[in-house]
Amino acid sequence: MEKSARELKRRAFQLREKGFTYALIEKQLGIPYAEAKQLGHEYDASHGKPRKVVRTLAPDATGSGPIRIPVRELRNDSASILRQVEAGRTFVITLAGREVAELGPVARSRFASKSALEAIIREAPLDDQFMHDVRDAFDDRIDEL
Repeated sequence: MEKSARELKRRAFQLREKGFTYALIEKQLGIPYAEAKQLGHEYDASHGKPRKVVRTLAPDATGSGPIRIPVRELRNDSASILRQVEAGRTFVITLAGREVAELGPVARSRFASKSALEAIIREAPLDDQFMHDVRDAFDDRIDEL
């Protein structure tokens, strides 16, 4: 079994252990329902059916607000959580029920590409003072245009 398939199975088993239905496993992992059902059956065959069944996700997990998770979940499933952070989700980390940290995407600066700047300069030529002003502002941190 390849690594990604093992990881998917591990994550599905963790969700099933928490009592997630096949439909929720499908939604959480982004896999087809038939595959979620098969993984759920494999878990049930080796571990028994979960005592508690979770049929819906917590309201904050489906909304646009931050998702509250205990530090234990961050430790145990950090790769999945970081993928969600990279996709734009924000998490509030709790320790013994207290909110202790917020985990979210890094604000990235956006710069125009050199080709975009060249196109702008071709369309609207700069005055003679422009490059002097840019050098004064940025010193040696830019390439010649």
